[in-house]
Amino acid sequence: MKILHIGTGEAVDEALGNNCHLVLSRTKLLLDCGYNAVSRILLYNNRPDFIDAIFISHLHADHFFGLAPLLLRWNTDGRRKPLAILSEERNIKKLKESIESGYAGLSAQFSFPIKWAGVKAGSALGLNEFRLSFAPTDHPASNFAIRIEANGKALCYSGDGMFTAETELLYEGADLVIHEAFKYGLARPGHCYMTALMDMAKRRKVKKVIFCHIERKERKKLIGLRLPKRFSIAKEGDFVMI
Repeated sequence: MKILHIGTGEAVDEALGNNCHLVLSRTKLLLDCGYNAVSRILLYNNRPDFIDAIFISHLHADHFFGLAPLLLRWNTDGRRKPLAILSEERNIKKLKESIESGYAGLSAQFSFPIKWAGVKAGSALGLNEFRLSFAPTDHPASNFAIRIEANGKALCYSGDGMFTAETELLYEGADLVIHEAFKYGLARPGHCYMTALMDMAKRRKVKKVIFCHIERKERKKLIGLRLPKRFSIAKEGDFVMI
């Protein structure tokens, strides 16, 4: 698997895009789609059939407000390929409503079929070569982390929030965890922080952790920070191979 960091910032960072990553295998899976993610996605690849599936971790604007305009663009460009959209079961109705709120009547005009998949904590499902599983984090909006397994490799993505006992198990032995780290040290409730992730990664034998969604003032303080070998801060536009 190859991963592209499309956006790595927190909700209102003026310098970085919304937290958004693209998993590149035979299947192309987009992880979250915030309000300023669309232009960055299209700059990388503007073919309407390029992405096969989208996972929305939770219903905060910087993670899903880009969904309606992205679907509008693909529809305008004549997409025909089916699209899977995955999120927690309780989110599906609101995601559909958000498309209609953004562009009334768009859903009835789609030139391509959408398969909505509601996921549950502890559930697993197949998406072509991917095996996907999910667990909740501790965040003000209900948030699911995802584990993506293919060809003997495992990638996990947190969305937002502090890891829980369930997410620790989800991350067990992963080759890479891309995780929100709002602060270096103790973060505010509902968010994670780097030092806790470093301890968890060692405990759960995670091979590599990439930090993202760092609070904008904290990000500036961390310029030049030297981290232990298996840890790094995500850089927009970078590719990672596992």
